[in-house]
Amino acid sequence: MRGIHLSAATLGLTLLAACAPDLPPTLGDELPDSGLEVSDATGSERELPPALGDELPDSRLEVFDATGSQWELGQALMLSALEGKPIVLDFWASWCGTCPMQHRQVTELKERYGDRITVLGVNFRDTPEAARGWLKEHGATYPTVTEQDGALAEEFWLSALPYFALLTPDRRLSWDFLGASREGIPDSVTVRLEAMLGS
Repeated sequence: MRGIHLSAATLGLTLLAACAPDLPPTLGDELPDSGLEVSDATGSERELPPALGDELPDSRLEVFDATGSQWELGQALMLSALEGKPIVLDFWASWCGTCPMQHRQVTELKERYGDRITVLGVNFRDTPEAARGWLKEHGATYPTVTEQDGALAEEFWLSALPYFALLTPDRRLSWDFLGASREGIPDSVTVRLEAMLGS
């Protein structure tokens, strides 16, 4: 009887070991490509949001507020025309409760780095009247654009605000985050900016 008990216990441990998942990867392990794709509401397949280092699509933009730029109201431009300097994208809307906090922080970032970086507010799913009122209330030191093709909003799967993206001078994603923090812009952003600017 004792022998049967031991055999059952041994068998149980063997089965348990066979069903247990592999240990999680450690730093430096090569991860397999998941091949994961997601279908949107139309059923078409689309890739996951961009990873750090990915080049962003060349979105068509229209100047909504030209403050701090040489552009004109209503001027059309392409995101690629801004290449050559680090680019900060501040997605906001008048209906977003925490957007004023991020707006202040991005304004401070612009004041700190001046013309060495390009900063764009990107108004998202807003009415022109509400957006103009918001800019009047909160002030503007950098221009705001609207997307004409929605390429960036789609690329980032944007559905909530505020959203911040830092791009390299060749339009690659360097850092992004959703939401505003009372702590200010993360140090990870300024470290990347300093590296891009050679400071």
